[in-house]
Amino acid sequence: MIVYDIFYTIFKYANFKNKLRLKATCKTLQKQLKITDLYNINKKYLMKLSNNRIKLYPYTKQLKIINGFIDDINTLINLENLYISDSFITDYHISKYHTVLFMS
Repeated sequence: MIVYDIFYTIFKYANFKNKLRLKATCKTLQKQLKITDLYNINKKYLMKLSNNRIKLYPYTKQLKIINGFIDDINTLINLENLYISDSFITDYHISKYHTVLFMS
């Protein structure tokens, strides 16, 4: 499907805000395009992340936590890259995930 490939290419290189806007344009894109990067996003969006918002992105592969509003990442089964700063996440919250490749 050529049209989907074009949208996916645009989506892959867009910033977080534009990814959200692109997904909002139609139901097909909402279902097909998955946001996997919550690491390389603007600080103002990182500060707004919470447990409820994290659950909206179950396909997340990269996550940066810089606030104390997140203490549960059990829904993120695809997580590969994790950065934690000023959070209440302990070893217990990530013990299920032996596939985390990088954590700082």
